[in-house]
Amino acid sequence: MLERYMELEPAVSATLASREIRKGDAVSKNTLEDSDLLDAEAIVKLMGDVKLVTTIMCEDEQPTLSMIAPLQVKLAKHFVASAGDTEVIAAMKKVFRDDFEKRYTGNGIQDLIYTAAALDPRFKLLPFLSDHEAERIYLKLTDEAAAVQDKEAEDVNRPEEHPAQSEPMQIDPAPQGDPAPAPADPDIGIVSPQIQDEPKDDARPLKKKKRVALNQLFGEIFQVRTAARSSREKAIEEVTRYRQRDPLPLDEDPLQWWKARQYLPK
Repeated sequence: MLERYMELEPAVSATLASREIRKGDAVSKNTLEDSDLLDAEAIVKLMGDVKLVTTIMCEDEQPTLSMIAPLQVKLAKHFVASAGDTEVIAAMKKVFRDDFEKRYTGNGIQDLIYTAAALDPRFKLLPFLSDHEAERIYLKLTDEAAAVQDKEAEDVNRPEEHPAQSEPMQIDPAPQGDPAPAPADPDIGIVSPQIQDEPKDDARPLKKKKRVALNQLFGEIFQVRTAARSSREKAIEEVTRYRQRDPLPLDEDPLQWWKARQYLPK
């Protein structure tokens, strides 16, 4: 509203100064003084970032938790007191700072919104945090990823519970007796099976013989084994691979990005 008034202020002042409206000193009482106009301009400038944040959150069709931390840090820095603030602006900034201190103060809430921001490819560099704090968040994220993999491994290795099977129904066998011989059909001849000559051992390739012999001789000793990796090693690799990727542009959709890169291929 103040922004709109500042746009129309020249027209409003001219209208109030017209003969039809002017009555004695009524003009001076109904118009703002120069100090009031300066405060109004400063308030409009101060609230500019708040307007942008409100517009972003309202226009986003799918607002995510990952946006809270960047916006919160941005506004917190915006409302830091400075030496050139007027009395009105200094009082407004203090009210905003006091209100911010009451937001997202629950147990683990700050880590939650920071972790959500780290998982957003737009904000994964965490530029609003110190390097030490950003590394702490990614270490916590690695621990959580390892815990998820351990849980999945337990679910896979857990034996399945089969329901109790009912006893099969007993069927009385048919009365035994010599089956009646099938009628002979003179038109059907009995064809003896053709016996194919088995390939001789000498026909096998020499390399195949050598491989079979080596397997029989050294198979139990020289077994090809893949080095087993712990869930934490896998989690470290996945998080490192994710951090090495370029950040997503701010106007892109992080949900679609994750949909196309669910398993973070190399």
